[in-house]
Amino acid sequence: MLVNRRRNGVECTGTQLREARNELRATVETLLGRLLFEYSRLETALDLCLAWVDEGNTFDERSKKIEGFSFSQKLALLEADAQRRCTNDGLPFYLAWVKRSHALREHRNTLVHGRVGFDMIRSIVVVVSSRATSKTLVSKEYNLDELENVVGEAGTLTQELCTLRSSFPL
Repeated sequence: MLVNRRRNGVECTGTQLREARNELRATVETLLGRLLFEYSRLETALDLCLAWVDEGNTFDERSKKIEGFSFSQKLALLEADAQRRCTNDGLPFYLAWVKRSHALREHRNTLVHGRVGFDMIRSIVVVVSSRATSKTLVSKEYNLDELENVVGEAGTLTQELCTLRSSFPL
């Protein structure tokens, strides 16, 4: 029996919609898993960058300092280090990197802490970040390409930080 639902302009049965939802869900689960791994690698690279400022002369002190920091606090410390220690040539690169990392952090927080649902008619993922009892709905939509780009950005930022550290040591 056909359902009065169109997916990508084609009428679908309930079974077809359910199968498409299951496929979308599996793909999104894989992408979110990859994001967690890439984000962890990025945070490790950031930790090492922060600990090895000044060629690691204050490694123990800085390691202890950043131990309880959130990712956002680590980015703020990197920005302050870059402002204080970087030459004019490297500073814009660090600042741009920090800005992109904050954007990634916001996507990651939305995806990890939100409630994920699917709009099969439009083939998108809907992430609701407001509380279940809230009267105000706060949500963000992602298509699969956007999710793939978020995951890719985490890997790119990790590689770029390594390049920045070698090109413009702090």
